Amino acid sequence: MESIVVESGNTVYDSREDCNAIIETATNTMITGCRNTKIPNSVTSLGDECFFYCWGLTSITIPNSVTSLGDRCFSGCSYGLESIVVESGNTVYDSRENCNAIIETATNTMITGCKNTKIPNSVTSLGYECFFYCTGMTSIAIPNSVTSLGDWCFSYCTGLTSITIPNSVTEMGYQCMSCCNNLTSITIPNSVTNMIAHCFYGNTAMTEAHINRETPPSLQRGYKNNGDPFIECPAFQTIYVPRGASANYDRSPWNAYKIVEEDVQSGITAVMAEGEATAPVYHLNGRRAGTTENLSAMPKGIYIANGKKVLR
Repeated sequence: MESIVVESGNTVYDSREDCNAIIETATNTMITGCRNTKIPNSVTSLGDECFFYCWGLTSITIPNSVTSLGDRCFSGCSYGLESIVVESGNTVYDSRENCNAIIETATNTMITGCKNTKIPNSVTSLGYECFFYCTGMTSIAIPNSVTSLGDWCFSYCTGLTSITIPNSVTEMGYQCMSCCNNLTSITIPNSVTNMIAHCFYGNTAMTEAHINRETPPSLQRGYKNNGDPFIECPAFQTIYVPRGASANYDRSPWNAYKIVEEDVQSGITAVMAEGEATAPVYHLNGRRAGTTENLSAMPKGIYIANGKKVLR
């Protein structure tokens, strides 16, 4: 949809300032928008599902008059969104640090992001469906200020090939990374105490998970299989747990998979002395990736070798 017009004389709705939208006149609430909508500065709220699944939307500016965003206002828009700006002076929302996102200022919760979003270090939670269907996003850096990932937060981010959950996160929401079909492995840090059921539902390529916690995270709100985080992941086989912790995972749903113990690294445990041919190489989360001898064959990314960051 590219054009929306409410005829003049309508006593309930209007399309003021040729905004390409339907506005409820009495409440100044935008009911429906489209890819070419420009939100007038007289609008005070965006209604429920106002831009729901508006895949053609590439940019949006939220004026400082808007103080309320309805449920699922931009759900599914992340598919095409490249730019999100909240005008300065808005008392409820902001786009601090040119982050290309909408943040609820009082709670430091990111409400809506897009493929160009950079999450500021002041954000403490990623909200409900924050990056839902953001297929163009291939990677995202989650700062260690974030403590919770909302329900369906990264659901259907099919372009994601890897994601690092920082050791600050304590709760992972319902299906927060479901149907991310290019994720093959995930590391769940020791800080995660609560997983709200089916976090990785339907990830068809995922084969393994590294859970750096001696006791399993609690699972809630499961509608079947005891809230199994890996339900409907047909290739999933192995859960790696800290050495000595396998007995704690000998119960449903964890014991439906192969449980393997491994040393969980919290940092660098060795460096190469002068003259040595090889040294251990680690991922940024402290898990060993290999040695300097095979560094050139590792996937592109940032590693730790000899106590220094190495860009591959």
